Amino acid sequence: MTKKSALFVLALVGLIGLTAGCRGDISGNREDAGTIPTIDTENARVLVGHWRKTTVMYENTTDSHLVLDGNGVMTAWEVTASSRSPTTSGKWSVEDKDLTLRLEGEIISRPFTIYKGQLIFPNIPNQRGFWEKIAQ
Repeated sequence: MTKKSALFVLALVGLIGLTAGCRGDISGNREDAGTIPTIDTENARVLVGHWRKTTVMYENTTDSHLVLDGNGVMTAWEVTASSRSPTTSGKWSVEDKDLTLRLEGEIISRPFTIYKGQLIFPNIPNQRGFWEKIAQ
C-alpha cells in the first residue's frame, strides 16, 4: 500500500485529521489477501450499504464515502468542493463489535456501534466518526 493510500484510509476512518504531515503507523498490520468473507452475522448485515461522513475544517468540507457490500467487498473515496479522490477497494469484515477494513494488505480494525441509524466508527472517545447511511 502506498503511503498516500494508507493516509487516505486512516483519514477515512477518522484516526487522523486532515492536518498536513500527520502520519499513521499501521505498518505492523499485514494480512494475506485470502478469500472474500461472507457477511452473515446480524452485526455485519446492518453495516451493508453506502455510508457518508462529512468533516468540516475551517472553510474546507470533505465527504468521506464508504460502501460495504454484502459479499465483504468495500469501496471508499472522498469528495470536496473541488475534487474527488480515486476509489480505493478492499475487503471488510466484522467480529463482535469490531469493523475491520482490509486494503492492499493493510488492516484497520476499530470498534463500531449503530446509534439511531448512524454508524459510529471508530467508536473510540475523541476519535468518533458519525456516518449517515445514504443508500442500501
